Amino acid sequence: MLFNSLTFIVFFVIVVTLYWSIASWTLRKNLLVVASYIFYGAWNPPFAALLFSTTAMDFWLGRQIAKAKGRSRRGWLVASVCMNLSMPRSTFIAAYCNRLDPCATSSSRCHFSRSWLPAQLSVPEIFFRNLFIPHV
Repeated sequence: MLFNSLTFIVFFVIVVTLYWSIASWTLRKNLLVVASYIFYGAWNPPFAALLFSTTAMDFWLGRQIAKAKGRSRRGWLVASVCMNLSMPRSTFIAAYCNRLDPCATSSSRCHFSRSWLPAQLSVPEIFFRNLFIPHV
């Protein structure tokens, strides 16, 4: 689902309308989580599975942090941060190494296209370069 497509505009209008029509903050949060799953699932279903798994893991780790006392609390926090920081990297590496084209439905040049990246760049350099270089 592209941001400039009619599908996205309809999806966005529906989500915003539902969001503002719900009074409960808990239901609003759940709506946004489900809308995120649908949005990413429409683009690439494996990324929706990745989003679901990280959400479940963060929920579980958050409960562990809340239950922990003393120094073990810090350990759970470090585990949570490490898990969350590993997700974008693993997603990028999988997409880059497998030559998946996340921009296949777009007319713009894909961020993961190797044709415009020097071969000597490391994975973190490529990742950060892709964050800050606009589509060509």
